[in-house]
Amino acid sequence: MSEVSAALSQCRVAAEQWAHAERAGSIISQPSPLGRGCPSGDGRVRGNLIQAPIKKIVMQKYKTESVSVSLDAYIDDDGSLNMEGQDIGDSVEKYWGDSDYEHFLYVKKEDKEKIPLLLLKERFASMTDFLKWLDEKGLPAAPGDTAPDFETHLNTHLDYQDTILLFLLKEQFTTMSDFMAWLNERKIAKEFGSWA
Repeated sequence: MSEVSAALSQCRVAAEQWAHAERAGSIISQPSPLGRGCPSGDGRVRGNLIQAPIKKIVMQKYKTESVSVSLDAYIDDDGSLNMEGQDIGDSVEKYWGDSDYEHFLYVKKEDKEKIPLLLLKERFASMTDFLKWLDEKGLPAAPGDTAPDFETHLNTHLDYQDTILLFLLKEQFTTMSDFMAWLNERKIAKEFGSWA
């Protein structure tokens, strides 16, 4: 098999894996297993560049002998930010009296729209750092890549604001409690609920 044929075969397998992960809802911070320049038939990724906004991300998912934890963040059809978590297992039962603990966080669209700019300003020292991060994540930069500041970039790149937000949330917060504390410090309204 020639080098080109082998590379195309790897690309097809990678595209199938990506499409399967997307259908299963397990999209994570790395946009694709595809390498740069790899043709893709999935409609979302070309090389490592995401071609359509992502609306859901797996924040956390792991299992130990005593607990299984999952935390997802997603943008609802109304533009609101939602996080849903579930902890299951013996350690959960010891703490809550029930082996299943579920919790959710809801931030209305108008309040959610304050979050990306605040996170960008806290995370990146410069636009150069931010543009490098976009490239590493496979996210397209704003047209022309010459936005002088974070706010201008977000305002000229509205389609990807939610995707950028989800990627930043995954990187910065390991628990819903951490994110709630961050929201409280900045006086951003939210709703929280839980049940065991």
